[in-house]
Amino acid sequence: DWVSTYTTIDTIPPVLEGIPNDTIISCNAVIPDPVLVTASDNCAGVLEVDFEENSTQLMNGMCNQYEYFIIRTWSAVDSCGNVTELQQIISVTDDMAPTFTVPANITLTCNDDPFDMNITGDVTDAMDNCSPVDSIEVTFMDEITPGSCDHNFTITRVWRARDICGNVTGKIQTITVADDESPTFTVPADITVDCSEASNMGITGVPSDLSDNCTTDLMATHSDVVVAGTCPDSYTINRAWRVEDECGNFTELEQVITVTDNQAPVFSTLPQSMTVFCAENQEIDIMYNDWLISLAGAQASDNCTEEENINWFIYNSGTMDPPTLPGISCPSTSDTIRRSDIDIVIEDQCGNQTIQTVTFALIDNIAPQISDCPQDITIPTDPGDCNAAFDLVAPVIEENCSFGTATENLSSTLPVTTSALPGDEGTTPVDPIVFNLAVTQPAPINVQGFASISITLTSVDGEEATEFFNILGEDGSILGTTNLTDVQCGNSVTGFTIPGELINEWASDGIITITLDPNIPADLDGKFAINAICNPAGSAEINLSFQVNDLIAIDFQYKIDDGPAVVGSLPGPFPVSLSQGEHLITYYATDCAGNTDSCSYMVTVVDQEVPVLNCPADIVVEVAADSCSKVVTLPLPIDATDNCDAYDDYDRVLPTDTASALITFSYDPNLLDYIADERNFVFDNVAANAFNPVNLTIDFLGDFNTNGAFMTILGDDGSILATTSIGASDCSTPGQLMISIPAATFNSWAADGIVEIIALPNEIDVPPGVAGDGINPCDAGAVNNTGDNDGISYIFASLSYERLSLSYFIEGETNIPLTNMSEPMINPVIEFGIGTSDVTYIMSDPAGNVDSCSYSITVEDNIDPVAVCVTATTLFIEPSGLQVEILDASDLDLGSTDNCGIEQRLLSPNTFTCADIGNLLPATLTVIDSSDNSATCETLVSIAPEGPAPTANSGLCEGDTLFLFANPPVDNGGVLYTFQWYFNDILFSVVEDPVIPNIGLEDEGAYRVVIRGLTGCEAEGVVDVSVQPLPETPGIEAESTICLEEDLLLSTPDYPAGNNVTFYWYEGTPPNGTLIGTTIEPELTLAGPHPAGTRNFYLRVEATGCVSAPSAPVSVLAVPKPIALVSFPDTTVCEGETINIGTLVSGPGLTYNWTGPDAFTSSAQFPEVGPLSTINEGYYYLVIDSNDGCLSEPDSVRIIVKDKP
Repeated sequence: DWVSTYTTIDTIPPVLEGIPNDTIISCNAVIPDPVLVTASDNCAGVLEVDFEENSTQLMNGMCNQYEYFIIRTWSAVDSCGNVTELQQIISVTDDMAPTFTVPANITLTCNDDPFDMNITGDVTDAMDNCSPVDSIEVTFMDEITPGSCDHNFTITRVWRARDICGNVTGKIQTITVADDESPTFTVPADITVDCSEASNMGITGVPSDLSDNCTTDLMATHSDVVVAGTCPDSYTINRAWRVEDECGNFTELEQVITVTDNQAPVFSTLPQSMTVFCAENQEIDIMYNDWLISLAGAQASDNCTEEENINWFIYNSGTMDPPTLPGISCPSTSDTIRRSDIDIVIEDQCGNQTIQTVTFALIDNIAPQISDCPQDITIPTDPGDCNAAFDLVAPVIEENCSFGTATENLSSTLPVTTSALPGDEGTTPVDPIVFNLAVTQPAPINVQGFASISITLTSVDGEEATEFFNILGEDGSILGTTNLTDVQCGNSVTGFTIPGELINEWASDGIITITLDPNIPADLDGKFAINAICNPAGSAEINLSFQVNDLIAIDFQYKIDDGPAVVGSLPGPFPVSLSQGEHLITYYATDCAGNTDSCSYMVTVVDQEVPVLNCPADIVVEVAADSCSKVVTLPLPIDATDNCDAYDDYDRVLPTDTASALITFSYDPNLLDYIADERNFVFDNVAANAFNPVNLTIDFLGDFNTNGAFMTILGDDGSILATTSIGASDCSTPGQLMISIPAATFNSWAADGIVEIIALPNEIDVPPGVAGDGINPCDAGAVNNTGDNDGISYIFASLSYERLSLSYFIEGETNIPLTNMSEPMINPVIEFGIGTSDVTYIMSDPAGNVDSCSYSITVEDNIDPVAVCVTATTLFIEPSGLQVEILDASDLDLGSTDNCGIEQRLLSPNTFTCADIGNLLPATLTVIDSSDNSATCETLVSIAPEGPAPTANSGLCEGDTLFLFANPPVDNGGVLYTFQWYFNDILFSVVEDPVIPNIGLEDEGAYRVVIRGLTGCEAEGVVDVSVQPLPETPGIEAESTICLEEDLLLSTPDYPAGNNVTFYWYEGTPPNGTLIGTTIEPELTLAGPHPAGTRNFYLRVEATGCVSAPSAPVSVLAVPKPIALVSFPDTTVCEGETINIGTLVSGPGLTYNWTGPDAFTSSAQFPEVGPLSTINEGYYYLVIDSNDGCLSEPDSVRIIVKDKP
């Protein structure tokens, strides 16, 4: 049987009826209630209708509180799940602008503030259909329309009111501002002023208290009407003042100003007295008239009268007479020789006057002018003398103030001569022609301007271009050349001028010399010069003329240093004698007015003769046995001589005043009288450098003429030098005792810088002495106590001697640089070494001339040295068989000594060979000092072979290569050794430096090498070799997979920390990896991030200097972290709903880990959450795992669950 099954499916949704249309309502309208909607279905019939209403209104005080949407949703579901859902949208809007009342139009004055709302008004009654009143925004904008001035204008103010939703209402208010009020001010008072002040408003005044209701920057203007008075500067001003504001409103007031002129003119530039000083070519009267015409340089001004209208008058001072200049007054009581006092009068247009008195004076206050003052000169002293004879040469003197001139005409005619031998006249130049012109005027002369000179040649061979005379002045300068003659043996005239200064100089000795020197052409025959070939013989005439000023009584004097002025009779010269040193020579020239000029120059007289110094004889000394030097006190030179003075003088008197020199007295009870006390004279600053006997002078006054009345003079060492004689002095007659002290004695005293002289009165013994014996007071009544003086008796001591300041140097075995002999112990004490040294003394006289002398000091060493040998020594010889070993003598010296040191050591024998090995040989050591003194000692020398010094490389580990080195002694003959290497006494190599690869611990021990030379000599050496075991090969550990950002830890489990092990970490594959770190701990951390991919690492360790084999490598894969990104935004849902959250991140191997409120977890990519309640509200977090251990950072989504209404 067949069965048919029919399935009926309902796919038609229900039908909703009564759904209202969308609508728009105002924000202040009533929201309509929902309508009744019914649902029917083709299968289920009438269905229940679900209704839901949502609003976008936000109660935030903004526009979306008044403009929003109401969404009404109706839905029905049949039993088959077919759903019909329809909506109505109600749009709530605010499209009505607010209302308000605008302020009324208003007219203001300019001093009202048009922007003050309290004046112009503000908006009132602002209202809106929806927005609250306090939320309505009221603003305004002003547009200003200018008027006729700044204070006249119109403001059009547009007011606007805006509700929350931007609906705007605008209205206009008009504000008019106007200025129609005139300003006010106070006019200046009427005033009377001087004409100079008429235009000075600081005096006449300006309006004050200017005020206006609007304009602040007011300005007063005026217009004047002038009424004339009695003179041009006396009048009246009627001044109208006007003040006008910016808008043309004005006020006018009048002021009367009376102007007078009572003020005299003034000199803006005072007239200047004119002082004229005498000078050449002056025209004093013309200068005086020019001064008057210039009004003495005065300029005038007046408070009112213009300068060109001021009247000027000039009179002799105190009169109304025209000005005149008196004649010259000479001799004059002052330097003014002509004078005129004048009054200069200035008068203005109103008759006011000012008078100023000035003076014109001709003054001779210019001293005569001295020129050609001699230059500073240095001259030597005369031979053998300390002075120099010298002639003072007078200068040239000129005077500018002269009152007359005299004409000097000088002329001379001389023949043209020749020194040619007969017959040679045509080829020999003529002789020079020398004119000596005697000046008739007394010297010095003062030429005015230039001198004129003319030279006339008559019958002279001077027609060719090379045939002329050079005209030479007295100083040799070329003044010019003579003109050529018209024909051979013809005539010519040459004229020119010479400055007056040269004539003044040349005429200072009363003679002017002019020379005609024939031109002699170079490289030409003498016939090309002027020759004496004319018949009649030629001649030359000279004419020299000049004007000489009349000098009035010029007085000439000279002075040497500060000496008296000496009158000199020009033209001089003036012989004088000058001592050594600088001398200031001053010349004076004085005119009749007492004006003086002077000039000075320095004459330095220099002593250029060197002194003569005589040295002592050569000296020879020996050293002591314990010394290698000799201390010698250098003797002084024998003497010194000089043309002036070789010595420096010491000259001193003690005490320095008479009061201190008075003798004091002490009472002697045995004599019943006062006896003179002892006197001590201490001379300081002395030195042991006296070269001639020293003079000691005792000057005394007192009772030296009675019995036993004398003094004994004691030297510095207490020795008696002399005694005063009885009767050498009394109370009115002074006495003197002169004592000569040998230089050597004095120098011994002066070595400490002080010499003490004692004047010891004679001691009177009683008996037989009686009162009155000895030296008693001259005035007994003046001495009443011991220590008193009588005011009369005195004693002085004077010490004088010649001393010499020396320096010295020593060269040779002992060297001392140039050294000054220091006071007071002049004689240097020098320690000399063995040998000869030259001592040189140097002295200079006061002029600095230096002389020296030398002598030698020889120090001899005659002491033998002491030789001390070592007991025995060993000499090592290389076994090559060819070496001859030389033993150094110093090796056998055990401390030989000499007072001056050992200079040379000799050893015999001193050469040894390989054949001597094993022998004990005697040797003799000889020591010699620098003076060839010698000594010997004996010792023994043992000969031994010099072995090799084998070495090996250090720091050896198992598996290393051992390098052995024989290091034989150097063979000087170039001979090769043979080598035998033994280990554990087994021969293993015959090469010099064997190499043993891949050594082990069994190769550790002593290695011996035996070397043999060509003659069979042998030597051996041993080196110890140490081998360290290799460390254990380490293992390395690391995570197989890490995230790129994570740190990577490399470690080894095989070596604990702290065992003096060094760990070397490599990246790559052994043995070619790259060292990436060295640690002393068994781990290394590599900080992230890392490059993606697989990397290999291995490890080596170092212990006891040996490095292990590399570990097996470990591989580490670095992978990136996944990124968790939730694809759904934060969501608000109703209670009971179910939603899906999720992420679009996908890929192979990814695992999703969701967590959330109420212990929510899920591993789905898009997990379902719900049905939801408030306990499910909150954040849901997603972490993605890449299945290789890398976790993403969490991302989240927030779900807000609201209660269903």
